[in-house]
Amino acid sequence: MMHNFENMQSDRQELTFKDLDPVIVSKVSRNIALIGTRTSEGRYNNYAYLISDQCPWHITLAARGNVRTFRGPLPKQMNDCMEAISMFNQTVPVDNRAGMFKQFPVIAIRESLVNALIHFDPSLKTDINVVMRDDRVVITSPGNMVPVTRNQRMGEFMRTIGYASLRGNGATKIRESYDGTGIVPMIKNDKCQFQVILPSIESETVCPHVDASIIVKCLIGKPGMSVSELSSKTLLTKYELQKMLRDLEDKGHLFTLGSGSSKMVFLSDPQGRGLLGSAS
Repeated sequence: MMHNFENMQSDRQELTFKDLDPVIVSKVSRNIALIGTRTSEGRYNNYAYLISDQCPWHITLAARGNVRTFRGPLPKQMNDCMEAISMFNQTVPVDNRAGMFKQFPVIAIRESLVNALIHFDPSLKTDINVVMRDDRVVITSPGNMVPVTRNQRMGEFMRTIGYASLRGNGATKIRESYDGTGIVPMIKNDKCQFQVILPSIESETVCPHVDASIIVKCLIGKPGMSVSELSSKTLLTKYELQKMLRDLEDKGHLFTLGSGSSKMVFLSDPQGRGLLGSAS
């Protein structure tokens, strides 16, 4: 896990940024986007490599039997991927709601892709993979999700072009985009990768089983987290989260202080030893 990877000198120094132009909205934001692309020695760093035309990291999309690999600056790849997904994202009715809606909420797709770009581990030199099935979209990013923005300069770029606020509310936006559908998006996180699973709003699975170990993984090594923060990290509603916390507390896996959304949650063992297998 290398949180300073963006700041390290790039293996390649012959970089161009022409393909960034369709992504950015003005010369001002282009200049801002290129701030911090060099090391103290004046050499291009890995952040520059990520947003360059020569970027070796890719987003791949498998949809309806077709596989596409996008190339160029990662922000442009994200836009290209969203445009490709939109071709397959049908408009459908939703029970108890007036009007027609996209089968997969556009906000959820965009937030998930932004989340992938600012949190994936580029030091692993593995692509971000998007799989679009009839009943779900699964976005898999290399490296586990960490409680801080792994690619901070990429995050600032996303904020510059209006794709991210960096307020830690991306997961909340994903969850809220499913309001009124009865469908619950999910996050799966392990040592090697994390996944965002976006069910179709036509899915028959109203409330998929959620392994309580996702809560334990968020808490490991942390001095404590509020219920609001845990809800945002896990995509669980506060009602669902409170039920799971009560069960974990009854088993002695964790303890809480306070009440309501400001309640703080702590692991009985801060390192979570022996809990991941027994929390589910």
